[in-house]
Amino acid sequence: MPYGHPHFGQLQRCQCLEAAQVAARQAVLATRAAALTTQLQAELGRLQHCTLERFDPHRPLPGSVEWDGKAYTPAEQRKSLLWAYSVARQYEPVESLYIHGSYGSGKSHLAAGILHSLAARGVAGRYGSAPALLRLVRQGFRDGSADDRLEALMTVPLLVIDDLGTEHESGWSEASLFDLINIRYLNDRATIFTSNDPVEAHRDERIITRINGTAQIVTLVAFDHRRLGHVAESA
Repeated sequence: MPYGHPHFGQLQRCQCLEAAQVAARQAVLATRAAALTTQLQAELGRLQHCTLERFDPHRPLPGSVEWDGKAYTPAEQRKSLLWAYSVARQYEPVESLYIHGSYGSGKSHLAAGILHSLAARGVAGRYGSAPALLRLVRQGFRDGSADDRLEALMTVPLLVIDDLGTEHESGWSEASLFDLINIRYLNDRATIFTSNDPVEAHRDERIITRINGTAQIVTLVAFDHRRLGHVAESA
């Protein structure tokens, strides 16, 4: 650098070294993303192929759908699908997300798709239905690892709690689920919930408050995609 320049007399990295360091960082991120994706595939099970690219917001909607005391026309369902899909594609793990709606509308698919998308960017996430996550913790009572398992779920950067509201109702289940949601809430860790019920339908008022206080609420009501084949056959 010429005399008088702020960096005169100071060592500077050459462009070759800068490029090599950038390439090394990218390689580390790629390796991490691959490892996270492999781990996630095992957890997702039947949802392992549910990516955002495979979600079809333009799928056939052959009739009205009843949910939460209201009949949704095909036009309303289409609007719901497009909005939910748009939210999922733009989602960043800085806030929580609560996707609720009718059976077979695609809530779990969108949640899995978000996890896939973020894992490819190196963001760690875990998936489980509410009953499965509680079962995972309960199984730790056998070897004394229950607290460690719950801690792992509390601290992961992004957690999907699928099918909230289908867990077995017991004092231990309610307390453990609240502890999990509350710790993540207090530490500003993003959680994606899916449920067949509106937020206010859940039993624990404390959980309702935590979800309403931090999560974007998305209603997804659409004709059950699992029934589309049967409808086509009978048409």
